Amino acid sequence: MRTDEFLNLVKASASIPTGQTTFTDAEILAFATDEIRNEIIPLILGSMEEYLVVSTDTALVSGKSKYSIPPRAIGKKLRELQLVDVNGNVKNLSRIELENTPSYSGNITGEPTGFLLKGNNIILYPTPSQSSNSLRISYYRRPNSLVEVSQASYIAGIDTDTNTLVLSSVSNSSIVAGAKIDLISSQSGHDSLLDSEPVVSLSGTDLILGSLPEDLAVGDYLSLEGESCYLQIPEELVGLVVAKTALRIFEAQSDSAGINAVSARIQKIEQNINSVLSPRVDGEPRKIVSSQNIKNYI
Repeated sequence: MRTDEFLNLVKASASIPTGQTTFTDAEILAFATDEIRNEIIPLILGSMEEYLVVSTDTALVSGKSKYSIPPRAIGKKLRELQLVDVNGNVKNLSRIELENTPSYSGNITGEPTGFLLKGNNIILYPTPSQSSNSLRISYYRRPNSLVEVSQASYIAGIDTDTNTLVLSSVSNSSIVAGAKIDLISSQSGHDSLLDSEPVVSLSGTDLILGSLPEDLAVGDYLSLEGESCYLQIPEELVGLVVAKTALRIFEAQSDSAGINAVSARIQKIEQNINSVLSPRVDGEPRKIVSSQNIKNYI
């Protein structure tokens, strides 16, 4: 759902009159972003159904053992770490606990087989001895902060030969050459198709990037890095975000009647939400399969 539609629902739910000045649209969207991060994301992750999971490949550097956890990883939490060789073969890496690292002291360099987490970094063991392989980092990507539609730009045209986007307008003055942007899909779920891409140049409404994702389409949106005019969660959870945002507004106004009414609605929604999130594939119950037996399972 786009944020202008979302704002209309929140204002109706919280009985906010048109033209009121108590809460700006930006403040309401800040409430909603906070609710998504503190209430909705734990609900989604608790379903253990791979929502919000994305993967990125980082080229290994010979002699370098430390690699950063992606900045958008929720709670700096990883889903999986894998080694990808030049032929595309994938191997899972085993997690090593700090107290067990002395066992690896004899294997100073070589092909990594395990990793240690230290702060916000991944430490590979042994240290890579070549730069031909890649580290595939799968993690839970944090949904972007919500902004008004006017702070994003509608993509009206795409020239893949020159990596040029024709925007309907550029009302956000921070979108300039050198600024980092995200490209957000208009399709349900509203995935980020490209994260933190620097703007090469901007002339009028023609914006050039260094690369474009294959699945970008007319109708998608361009936003500043970390922002979105779409709620990047399953559509079925939007009603819960609306209700929780309305509750924040009633609490700020000390409106006990409103608090009681919307709290009852939240309770009703939460009773049914787990059946929406899980299982994601009704006809195929999940099975625990060891990596040694995965070929037989497939």
